[in-house]
Amino acid sequence: MKKHILVLSIFLSGILNAQSTRTCLYEYFCGETCPPCATTAPPLYALLSSPTNTPKIISIEWETPIPSAPTNTWSLYQTNKIESDWRWKSIAGGGYGYYPPINSVPHGKIDGQAQTAFGAYSDHPALLSNSIIVTAQSYTTPFSINMSRAWDSTASSVNVTVNVNASANFNAVGNLRFRLVMIEREIHFPTQPGTNGQKDFENVAIKSFPNIQQGTSLSSTWFNGQSQTFTINCPIPAYVRSKSEVAFVGFIQDDGTQKVWQTALCEKVKLMDDAKIVSVQIPQTTCGTLNANLTIKNTGNNTISSINIIPYIDGIAQAQQFFWTNLPADSSKIITFQLPHLLQGKHTFSISLVRVNGHSQSPSNPLNNTYTFINNFLYQNKPIIEEFEGYFPPSNWYILNVEKKFITWSKTASCGGFMKSLSSAELDFRNILGQVDEFFLPAIDLSGGSNSINFSFDYAYTKVNYNSQNYSDTLRVLFSDDCGQTWNLLFENSGDGLITYDFAYSNLLPIYNGDWKKVMFYLNGLNSPNVLMKFVTVSGAKGLLHIDNVNLIQSNQVGLTNRESTADNIQLFPNPSSNYVEVLMESKKQATVHMRLLNALNQTMFDESKVLDSGNNKMGVDVSTFPTGMYQVIIETEDKLVCKKLNIIK
Repeated sequence: MKKHILVLSIFLSGILNAQSTRTCLYEYFCGETCPPCATTAPPLYALLSSPTNTPKIISIEWETPIPSAPTNTWSLYQTNKIESDWRWKSIAGGGYGYYPPINSVPHGKIDGQAQTAFGAYSDHPALLSNSIIVTAQSYTTPFSINMSRAWDSTASSVNVTVNVNASANFNAVGNLRFRLVMIEREIHFPTQPGTNGQKDFENVAIKSFPNIQQGTSLSSTWFNGQSQTFTINCPIPAYVRSKSEVAFVGFIQDDGTQKVWQTALCEKVKLMDDAKIVSVQIPQTTCGTLNANLTIKNTGNNTISSINIIPYIDGIAQAQQFFWTNLPADSSKIITFQLPHLLQGKHTFSISLVRVNGHSQSPSNPLNNTYTFINNFLYQNKPIIEEFEGYFPPSNWYILNVEKKFITWSKTASCGGFMKSLSSAELDFRNILGQVDEFFLPAIDLSGGSNSINFSFDYAYTKVNYNSQNYSDTLRVLFSDDCGQTWNLLFENSGDGLITYDFAYSNLLPIYNGDWKKVMFYLNGLNSPNVLMKFVTVSGAKGLLHIDNVNLIQSNQVGLTNRESTADNIQLFPNPSSNYVEVLMESKKQATVHMRLLNALNQTMFDESKVLDSGNNKMGVDVSTFPTGMYQVIIETEDKLVCKKLNIIK
């Protein structure tokens, strides 16, 4: 009897020892336009990368077009959408047909199964925990996987050698496949690829070899001790951000049950000569020449002695630039270089690092690192008088949409400041939480005149979303007299302090005079040839903002004050005009008014002062000898300055 017990004990021990230690596969499905994904990712990455869990579970992140596809062609989804779509879609939709289906993101699968199979309340990745990972790993597996890798001589592809061993008999229900997925361990974008604000990603699926659909076929029947070895050549796609971050995840999956039986990771390997551009710093505004500061990091094993880079202006490659340097492994250095003189206006800058120590790199798409800036080396010497009645943005006005979203400043023809016109600039904050937009006025030359300038604008704001979130919309006005190197705050208001009217559900727009507020500043000491001003908004996803009647002009006032004044209902009639123009004004008291007409060359065509009576007043101007063109009418009293446009047509 003891002999039989001993034999049984040895047999059971052989069965238990036959099973291999399981490493689980975690597939994280998310979207670059999915706001919950952006908040889910950081704690999920921390959980999966903890030293406790790295021996137990390996992750692959699949980007999806849920709730919508990113429009940027360099986004993670767009560069690998065929494989990503197949992995998450239903069979009817042309995909793998995971069950339960993936109808929303963020979504998690463990070894091809629902998270709920291992004790999670739902398949939301936020509910993944250490205990669930331990439960998933406790299931036995008959397979072990060993993978090794080697760069080719040009570092343009990787050969991955795979050895699969069976430690017990196994029969697959369906086709048994080995799937090999190239991932990038870390990706850090300077600009979000989608619209949810996420810039940092981990373990993203880049490409599968030979493809994700078929993988490499394995025998459906395995015997204890059976093994299979094969090598897969994996060319590096051109859109890979960093070769030094390239790793491989291999897993065995039974397509009959969708279960993943074993997973292995082939870690990233440094190149001998490799570097990456960590960051780019350029001024938002510049005066004809552009100095770019690049922070370069040596991600290879050798000390870097030389690098070659190609800068791009407005997507057009510039001359390749060569730099000698001395950059040890794992260290960083700032390289400064100057680009050629540029035309005035808004431009984009991007860069690719193409050679290190004379060896070719695989340059990432330069659109991944695109920065927008404004070149303002021409400064107009005439007043800025803008009522947003023509093209938008007006000539020499520029919009910097920092997050590169499509919701930014636009023109509306439905309302204007104090009803002087039906046009104004509009920004709808309600769907763009956290977005920063900058709206630049034309650069202006204020040298050679008086020591003070007048800046005024009308604005209207209403709060629409009264949710409990502690966010607020903000409007700022800043100015610079050193070509944008430093900015000074002139005006700031936010939250309820910004409100000028309460909207009615029947009419959201500011259509009444009382809906608008005028802000006026007299600034001393800006006798400068290069004055810049800009509106800066920060969205709290709350309301609707309009600005109108923006005026920037030299004034006879002195001192620094912030004065608000009511409109005096100044009108030009007729406008356009060909012979005679009447300027109609209201005055609350007897006061002196000074009126000037300036042509497009900033030449004074009419200059006259008059004492206004309390009530309605009229000033006439004979323009019959003036040539066709757009003129500026500047009306100044003791407490305000108003600028209007007059169109003379012959």
